[in-house]
Amino acid sequence: MTKKLKIKVLSNLKIKLFLAFFFLVSAIFPIQSSATTYQGTARAVVQIGTVSSNCPQGWATTGYITQGPMGHTSHGDPPVLIGNGELEAIDIGTPIGTPVYATVSGTVTENFKNKGDNFDQRITVTPNCPGLDVVYYWHLSATNVNVGDTVVFGQQIGLSGTEGTGAHTHYQFNRYQNRSYSISDPPHVPVSVPRYCDPDPCGITITSAP
Repeated sequence: MTKKLKIKVLSNLKIKLFLAFFFLVSAIFPIQSSATTYQGTARAVVQIGTVSSNCPQGWATTGYITQGPMGHTSHGDPPVLIGNGELEAIDIGTPIGTPVYATVSGTVTENFKNKGDNFDQRITVTPNCPGLDVVYYWHLSATNVNVGDTVVFGQQIGLSGTEGTGAHTHYQFNRYQNRSYSISDPPHVPVSVPRYCDPDPCGITITSAP
C-alpha cells in the first residue's frame, strides 16, 4: 500500500514538473497560429470609422451646403450644367473671397481658370489616399498654389468665387472616370450631407474649416 502511494506521489510530481516546464517554454516561445497572425495584422490596418491621414477630411471652406451629392442643379443625372451626371460632390455657399483650405495633403496637378474666368479658377490635388485619384476645389476667385506644389492638410490654397449660379465653392473627390467614391458621409466630412438636397433641406452650416 505504501509502495503504491509513493508511485502515485511521484507520478503527480512528474506531471506538475512537466506542466511547469511546458508553460515556461510557452512563455519564452509563444505559439502563434496563422489565423491569429492574420487577424492581428487586419486589425492593425483596417480601423472601422476612421480615415487615413492621407485621405480627405473636414470642410474645404465655411458657409452652408447649397447642393449635396447628386443634387439636380449640376450634380444629378441628367445634370443641367455638367455633362457627366451623378457627381459625388458638395457645393458650399459662401461669400466671394472666403478662404479655401486643403482637406488633404498631396500634389497640385491642375490650376486653371475655367474659360478664362477669374472667379472660376480650379485646383486639383492628387493625394496619397488608397482608391482616390483627385480632390477638386472649384469656383475660386484666387489661388496661391501652382502645379507641382505640395500642399498639406489645413493649408490655405485660395479664395472662394463663383461660376455664375451664385457665390460658392464646389468640393469633390473621386477616381478618374469613376465618381462613386462617397463624399457624403463621415469620416471624410464631419456630418452627413443629404443626397439630392438642392438647396433645401441641406440644412448644414459650416462654421470652421478644414
